[in-house]
Amino acid sequence: METALYAVSHLTFAVLAAGYPVSGTLPGTAVGAVLLAATLLFAWHLHVRDSTPRPGLVLCVVAAASLSVRLLGGAFTPAVAVYPLLFIWMRMPTIEGPLYHAGIIVSVTELLGHLSPGWGTPFALLNLLPGGLAAFAAPFLSMFGADLLLERHSRPGVHQNAARKESQPGFFPEDVARSMLPLLHRATGANGVFLVVRDGAGALRLSDFLASSGSVPESFLPSPSDPFMSAALMSVGLVTMEATVDRRLPWYIEDPGTASVVMMPLSRNGIVGGFYACDFHSRPAPSEAGEVLLDAAGVLSAAWGETAGPTGGMLTDICIELGSAGGLKAAVHSMVVNLARHIHSSTVTVAVLTEDGRELQAYETLGSMSSGRRGRLFPADKGVAGWAVSNRRVVHRRAVGRGDSSIRPFISDDDPQQPVGSCCAVPLFSERAVFGALVVESAGENGVTPEHAKQLEAAGAVFGVFSARMAALERVESLSDRDRLTGLPCYAAFQEELLGLVNDVRKGLSVAVLAVDICGFRALNAEHGPRICDSLLGDAAKRIADTLGGTFGMTRFSPGKFLVCMPGADRAAAQAYAVRIMEAFSVTPFAAGEREAAMSVAVGGAVSRVDRMIPRLPFFAEDALGAVLNKGAGPAVLSVDQFGKTRC
Repeated sequence: METALYAVSHLTFAVLAAGYPVSGTLPGTAVGAVLLAATLLFAWHLHVRDSTPRPGLVLCVVAAASLSVRLLGGAFTPAVAVYPLLFIWMRMPTIEGPLYHAGIIVSVTELLGHLSPGWGTPFALLNLLPGGLAAFAAPFLSMFGADLLLERHSRPGVHQNAARKESQPGFFPEDVARSMLPLLHRATGANGVFLVVRDGAGALRLSDFLASSGSVPESFLPSPSDPFMSAALMSVGLVTMEATVDRRLPWYIEDPGTASVVMMPLSRNGIVGGFYACDFHSRPAPSEAGEVLLDAAGVLSAAWGETAGPTGGMLTDICIELGSAGGLKAAVHSMVVNLARHIHSSTVTVAVLTEDGRELQAYETLGSMSSGRRGRLFPADKGVAGWAVSNRRVVHRRAVGRGDSSIRPFISDDDPQQPVGSCCAVPLFSERAVFGALVVESAGENGVTPEHAKQLEAAGAVFGVFSARMAALERVESLSDRDRLTGLPCYAAFQEELLGLVNDVRKGLSVAVLAVDICGFRALNAEHGPRICDSLLGDAAKRIADTLGGTFGMTRFSPGKFLVCMPGADRAAAQAYAVRIMEAFSVTPFAAGEREAAMSVAVGGAVSRVDRMIPRLPFFAEDALGAVLNKGAGPAVLSVDQFGKTRC
């Protein structure tokens, strides 16, 4: 479609450059007036509609406008006023058309069209040249004038106003919101992450974004009537919507084909300052993305208002550092260093819960009171840190002590020679579960204030977003080692497990490997369809596992084939298990949707007590399986020694 629009627009420009149609006729003027009115109406429709038009469509509008100018008399008539309006329209954020491409091609078209009557006659061509240059200058100067006018009028003012607001307490913390985008992009796995904010007049603008694919306008003012915008601004919580052919995401010029979007309004005391949006190629959007955006909204809520006070820029620095951290240890270190740098004369400690949840162990600590603390264990229900972990809330020492000046960050006898001063503890979360505490303390009574506590709560929430990202990465890594349909380990993990049994073989034990093939699996796939057969594979893997019962390893190594490793099994035991697997499949059919599917299997195996033969057992088991499939007999298990294999 885009190619066709480009072809139509450039064909129109070529006809105009050739001097057609001839201007000045009465029928041409009438047609030009109608065409100009229709073009203006269509341009207005594109301006107010929900999504940015494609560049090819914008060029078609430009070609229609140029054609109407020619029909109305050309570049030396009042119709030339269309060009400034046209280029101003193209620079609108809801259009974002190819301004320079269109301006240059229109200017060249006007020049060539004016010179066309003189082609072939040099003297006539020279006479027409001054008028042609004037015709060239009209759209060319209009293009630069529109670009310069809107550049000065809109963009700097928007950014200057935003900068002034960010420097005043009580306004939406746009700098913090922008700095979180890389972290959100990596934590959610979204194709694109977008921050839309509202200015003082209530207008919306796209503040910043990160997108893996798709083209987004640099400056974009979305319409509040857009269904995605109105849903995000009117909601009090997460919004999940699906993108369709008729309802495209408004911030894309070239849509990458995303199927769903999750949006989270960023509000405080009922005031909506903007929202985050993450779009995904999958439908529906992953639920984990919503949890990450909820944590991000908590960060922005805590960073809003008076918390811009004592340590400005701290949250922005932490967001940037955690957005690029490669692991948990690096993230903890960067957060501790940033906090110690921004909160002067303070000691910052991150303590994590032990496996039994009864103690806190100091994992990272920095500051004047950190000597000898790293690695120490403290009761998880004592001191300011224990109160924060037990109650899952941020706490300042004054709120816990209630006048008791002896209460300390961890336990009452912790560093007894040090003055108590001030202290704040923040519970650290990973996927809604508390795993530790962030403690900031100072020797001075006003070193860590309740205002600091609100900022530290936001810092803890940022760390929660990072931990969610790490948990998501761990899940992805675990899935990459697993078969998606059956949940079984991949073949590489199966081979590693097999190699781990070499030491057992050297102690005199044997190892058996069975190859199990679902007979006629292609026919089942054709009869029931891929979705049902995917479910049947999972059921088949479960039935094999239930039949074996004991300790074993299993993997799926082709569409309908499984490998089973049985440590300690000799040939007789492997033969018996193979018979049991075949009987388990032949007795009870499988559920295939509303119908039943009868499945049978063929089993071949190999067993060895020779360490060098263990890694090759899967290949020998496949050889035995091939013999079973060719002869149609019962299961066969080969006994493998150092010279090869023999049937037993």
